Amino acid sequence: MRNMCCSSIPLPKSILLGIGLFMVQWTQAQTDSSEIESFDEVIISAQRQPVSRSSMARQVEILSSKKMAASQPATLADAVQLSGKAFIQKSQLGGGSVVLRGFEASRILLVVDGVRMNNAVYRAGHLQDIVTLDQFSVDRVEMLFGGGSSMYGSDALGGVIYVKTKSPSFTDSLEIKPFAHFRFSSAGNNTAVNAGLTVTHAKSAFIFNATLSEYGDLQMGSTDFSDVPNFGYRYQYAATKNGRDTVIQNNRPRKQIGSGYQQMDYMFKGTFLTRGIKHGFNTNMSLSSGIPRYDRLSNVTNGVPTFAEWEYAPQNRFWISYFAEKQGEKNYQKLVGAFQKTNVSRINRRFNNPTRQITNDKVNMYTLNYDFRHQLSKASQWQTGAELVLNTVNSKGYADNIATLEKQRSNARYADSSVYTAAASVYAGISGHFPKARLRYNSAFRLTAYQLSAGFSQYAQKFLPESTIDFFNFAPSADLGLVYLIRKNWNLKAAAQSAFRNPNVDDATKLFESRPGIKLVVPNNAIEPERTYTAELSSNISKKRFNFEIGAYSTAIRNLMVDQSRGDSLVFQGDTTPVFRIANAASGIIRGAYISAQCQFLNHWYLDASITFTKGRFKADGNSFFEPLDHIPPTFGRVGVKYKKKGFDIQAFVIFNGIKSNSEYSSSGEDNLDDTQFGTPSGFTPAWQTYHLSAHSSVSENVDFWIGIDNILDLNYRPFASGINAAGRNLSVTLRYTF
Repeated sequence: MRNMCCSSIPLPKSILLGIGLFMVQWTQAQTDSSEIESFDEVIISAQRQPVSRSSMARQVEILSSKKMAASQPATLADAVQLSGKAFIQKSQLGGGSVVLRGFEASRILLVVDGVRMNNAVYRAGHLQDIVTLDQFSVDRVEMLFGGGSSMYGSDALGGVIYVKTKSPSFTDSLEIKPFAHFRFSSAGNNTAVNAGLTVTHAKSAFIFNATLSEYGDLQMGSTDFSDVPNFGYRYQYAATKNGRDTVIQNNRPRKQIGSGYQQMDYMFKGTFLTRGIKHGFNTNMSLSSGIPRYDRLSNVTNGVPTFAEWEYAPQNRFWISYFAEKQGEKNYQKLVGAFQKTNVSRINRRFNNPTRQITNDKVNMYTLNYDFRHQLSKASQWQTGAELVLNTVNSKGYADNIATLEKQRSNARYADSSVYTAAASVYAGISGHFPKARLRYNSAFRLTAYQLSAGFSQYAQKFLPESTIDFFNFAPSADLGLVYLIRKNWNLKAAAQSAFRNPNVDDATKLFESRPGIKLVVPNNAIEPERTYTAELSSNISKKRFNFEIGAYSTAIRNLMVDQSRGDSLVFQGDTTPVFRIANAASGIIRGAYISAQCQFLNHWYLDASITFTKGRFKADGNSFFEPLDHIPPTFGRVGVKYKKKGFDIQAFVIFNGIKSNSEYSSSGEDNLDDTQFGTPSGFTPAWQTYHLSAHSSVSENVDFWIGIDNILDLNYRPFASGINAAGRNLSVTLRYTF
């Protein structure tokens, strides 16, 4: 076993020790248990409606705005990471792809205020879309684990990330309350300035929120692992002077030159009552500067940088939604309509090559949801609904010569003619309980019809076997959950789910050189939905000052979309490159377990701990052996202690990841061993632990102050499958003022 820094106590033992302390000491509690996660807390994500957490057979984790503020995350992705309940992978600083139960990116559904965010070009690799949501506008994040297609449709294979933004409440009289935040983080000279205003009245309420964030080049830690010295150091970088590329030596190699960016976020939201109907609208906009793709920029070929340029520019998202809901004595109805416009450009140019490759993808998405709920009796209710989703995609490609300033048409990333996807679905479910049998149940079924149509211009057809892609399919899904009350505070939960993911424009029409000269991905006209089948068993003990949950699951994957060799090569952007396509050419299985505990001990003291285990295997069609599945995180979790009194709290916690050995790396996908930026030169990701300390004080009725130190030991590490090293020792300060 390698001697890893900060790993004197094996990770599982440290967690078991923490949980043991909880179970021994919780009985000494003498004060209220407001910090203990309640299993009677209302959640939305599980059933598209407010339900108590205790009635659900699913694993659901909740991050309140209060909890997120305590850890002072730089982005919403960092807030999820610091919770210890989910894993985050990053290709660049302006990124953050959530991993739930071994699924990532397009296999995780992102929902904001009931509106689907996954559009037609969500890819299977690392996504950065969650960072386009301003953390200062977020009220809570609900993470629903496991298949969620019966309630939310396509893409929810690993789970649903449900984000609820802040909504002011109605007041008896007119109230106007301005507010402001300022945050500074030292590791990347990150500053964020937030300002907003709430206006409330008896039948109307509005909130405006704006945030300007600036992220400087991120500084990694100085404490190296003994067997991986100087890993990730940025010794050189490319710069263009007078039209010529040069190599600049970095005198501060721990500073990750070329990782910083800027972002502006806006939200305007309102609700109002008319004739017993509650109406609301939500307008959001996220605008970014060029976001450097750091993993590409740090690649080296023959001793010099592979790329002189590689960035997302711009990465902009705008969306607006409207809802109307009516609550009757026994009936509830809600209608939600939304429009989204996303614009993402990719710009890359190889070192000493004057031709800049530019692709621009514009996606318009229209969604309409209707939900109806009826109370059948005191013990049961049923709900039904329908959803319509339409995506249109405009994809263009250009070649821009920086020397001659000539601009020519080039390969688009996706089909470059008429492109759209359309989905229509209906769902129904019933839930309730049998009091005498001490049994709760919930069930749902959904049927989705889906169509994808795409055409290619004559320019693109020279790379393709067909000029159009057009297919139609039906996808059913179902789930069943049972909760049995063993004793008053002890239950046993069982759940079974099926889920699906329809092939989108990124899967079916992509023309993309994922690795120059090594892999060219081309479109495929014959793809079917991916499907998963999950069985889950868990148990929960919840008392006033103590909560403990343990669970395990197994997920079978069918029609898994993987890169499949076509057996030929094509000349693409000057390179003769082997051709691949995305195809339903594999099956897999993912198994995992989780443990979490919270308790209050002594006066004003709280403990919490969680740990997650995940293993995944797949086999290609025609093979008899299984190999590691990609996206599978190592063992990870969190242990923390908090002291809280009125107006003041302080917490210390550790975030940890176990080792990812080379025998657990996938031979393909995002953690490919051939790409050393995703692991280490030794072919593994070491185990790591980072220590954090933060404090909060309500200075006055109007002023709140937070201060924290992250990665206290200044460890130099890189989370599994990420393309950028994490921040080193980091001092964060946040000030909030409410006028």
